[in-house]
Amino acid sequence: MKILHVSTSYKPSFETGGVARSCYEMTTSLAKMGHDVTVYTTDRGENRVDAKKNSPINVDGVKVYYFKNISNHIAFRSKIITPYYAPIIARKVLKKFDIIHIHEHRTLLAAIVSHYARKYDVPYVVQPRGSLKYDKGQNHLKKFFDLICGKKILNKSSKLLALTSNEKEEFLEFDIPERKIKIVPNAINPNVVPENLKKGKFRDKYDIDDNTKIILFLGRLNKIKGIDRLLKALPHLKNEDYQCIIVGPGKKDYKNELKNIVNENKLEDKVIFTGALYGKDKYKAYNDADVYVLPSRYEGFPNTALEAGLMRNPVILSDAIPLSAELNEENAGIVFNGDVEDLVKKLNFILENKTHRDALGKTMKKLIMEKYTYEKIIKQLLDTYKLIIN
Repeated sequence: MKILHVSTSYKPSFETGGVARSCYEMTTSLAKMGHDVTVYTTDRGENRVDAKKNSPINVDGVKVYYFKNISNHIAFRSKIITPYYAPIIARKVLKKFDIIHIHEHRTLLAAIVSHYARKYDVPYVVQPRGSLKYDKGQNHLKKFFDLICGKKILNKSSKLLALTSNEKEEFLEFDIPERKIKIVPNAINPNVVPENLKKGKFRDKYDIDDNTKIILFLGRLNKIKGIDRLLKALPHLKNEDYQCIIVGPGKKDYKNELKNIVNENKLEDKVIFTGALYGKDKYKAYNDADVYVLPSRYEGFPNTALEAGLMRNPVILSDAIPLSAELNEENAGIVFNGDVEDLVKKLNFILENKTHRDALGKTMKKLIMEKYTYEKIIKQLLDTYKLIIN
């Protein structure tokens, strides 16, 4: 099968968020199964991707086009994607694909590809990955894009892929027929965990002793992630023998906002901002953490929760995260209602109960291996592709 995936970011730009990582894992898994896989992406990243532009190169068995953005700074900071060369390639070769998979549809790259897909009658699926819902900060931009072409991209697709049942409901609010929607959750590759990972390496680096509890947040430093909730909960914990680790890239103004909360609450000795960590360094943090907290105000399907669970971390999620309902039902995670007071209660409980921490971590890993590995998810995806093509 000749498959095209479309994502504004791809390897090595994993700092842009979970979509780049998910697209990479999905496409390389398909390529290993013998499918002919191509990716249209851009050179967007914290630093512009250092690779041949506007022509295909082999990346781990996948043919990848890194289309050059006019400005990488604008593309990375504002997500305004300008792959000016993409129409030239799409016009020539798009008709050769059996099916197209578009990740996040409100981009110029998605608009270009979907246009030529319709022109050449090539079926395509769209996976918004949690970006469908309007939010306060970007309502006007999203609505304007939808008015111009966003709704057309959705309505003319062969199938719409929702990460969760909550996202399926969001599609229905956009008047999408239920028959067009299929739930395909995010997944994780168990082999991403480095071999021979030893306990204590992260603690040694930051001079944290074995008796100190590590509360870990890992993700983009963005207001929507609710990191301020976590920081405001810390002064109210019963046991003061903890260290809160905040891992991830973010804009300077929001970092300063978080540091102001730390200073106001006299938490300078309790909170460490490490910046972004990748690969083995990231898993060292998971490996030494006592609990992973994701206090988001809104989230699609967080890859970091799967990564933490794979490392048998107990996970605390806000109820704004759709995955939280399943974890709560399976006794694989703890859910708080979004209030700082409730987060304090849940943190106190998990930090004081090692037996429960261990049980949650074990159940979470079991759930991931049964439902959320790429081996399971790719089968669902291929069945969908084949149904559409046939």
